[in-house]
Amino acid sequence: MSGLLEMLVPATLVSTAAIACLALLPDAPPRTRFSLAIAGLAAWLAPWPWIHLPLAIPDGVVVFNLTSGPHSLTAPNAPLYPVYAMALPVLIGLVQLVRDYGAFRATLRDWRARSRSGEMLRAWLPDDLRTTRAEIRIVSGARVAAASGWFRPTIWLGDELGTDADLRVALVHECWHLRRRDPVWVALVAALRRAYWWNPLVTHLADQAVLMTESLCDRRCIATLGRRDYVGRLAAMMLEAGDSASTPSLAPAARRPSLNVRRLKLLDATPRLRPRDYAVLAFFCVAATAAAAAQVVEAPGARPDWSRVSIPATPAGRALAALLGAFNDGDLESVGAYLGAYTPQEVRLDLYDWTSGLELVDIVESEPLSIEYLVKAKEGGARKVGRLEVAASEPIRVMDSELSAVMASGEEE
Repeated sequence: MSGLLEMLVPATLVSTAAIACLALLPDAPPRTRFSLAIAGLAAWLAPWPWIHLPLAIPDGVVVFNLTSGPHSLTAPNAPLYPVYAMALPVLIGLVQLVRDYGAFRATLRDWRARSRSGEMLRAWLPDDLRTTRAEIRIVSGARVAAASGWFRPTIWLGDELGTDADLRVALVHECWHLRRRDPVWVALVAALRRAYWWNPLVTHLADQAVLMTESLCDRRCIATLGRRDYVGRLAAMMLEAGDSASTPSLAPAARRPSLNVRRLKLLDATPRLRPRDYAVLAFFCVAATAAAAAQVVEAPGARPDWSRVSIPATPAGRALAALLGAFNDGDLESVGAYLGAYTPQEVRLDLYDWTSGLELVDIVESEPLSIEYLVKAKEGGARKVGRLEVAASEPIRVMDSELSAVMASGEEE
């Protein structure tokens, strides 16, 4: 599998499972749906091609390993350079993200320049929100209602929002955003959405995550202000908002009119998880875990008759198996070809002294592109430790190899 596919396949499987789970759980609580959306998005952050976890197989268990030949140097992990093909679209998205962030910061500076302190509005907050660490600012000539800031939280309320009751609804809603640290979540989701602007799976999950942050705050506000008062005021404010599209946001979904419609529909629904819903969630967890495990877990390779241990199924492990297998079969021409030698004298490994053959005793250290091992002569028992490095290309090309004596001839373990 190429490096690009190693990145795309597991992320696509996990995010698709998350989307399917969201579709099958329309009545799940907003927190559950938010967690599913974030889990699907997180799959696109994992560096799948570089994660490798060895799988230990007990002695006596037979592991079948199919290769294209007796001394195949075909890698199970193809070159990593195709991953860089994603660099250009990601760079384009990050440039757009920087532009979004610049526009957002410029708007915040404008709001601060034409705003005044609104600390007197803190008295309108319920007791459990009154101690929220945030500065309250009233923006002149605007209908804005927003929360910003990671380290310096600020609530922005326009003086044209409407009545005092509307101001109180907006204030409580934005307080809950800050209490849940939603500005941080929205910024992270927006960054991922911009980086993968070409990916419809990421776009859908990002929209769901933003919608669920709003729905969670709506539910908190209903518990604080009462359903009838809050829903009525919220619907009226949505209809009267004439300049919401001009409000910059790091999350494009937050400016879509359809978001308001979906928010109101979610408020009419009763969140619940039925027994079958738990089965769907369990399936998502199993499917996501299986997709991740299939990518990052390295099953050991086959154990040839000249080896005491299983050889890792990595590019370096395959190269070692092919090299030692060819040597033990007397195929010295292949040995020279693998090591880039045209004549026996050019072979850098001190193999030809051991005409009886070699036995692989132990794998000392294993990495995808390098392996350190211990071998012993079948006759005499002389041992040497070796190290093999391969290039990140297909077919595998041995870059460096060496052997050094570690035990006198005739000694045993």
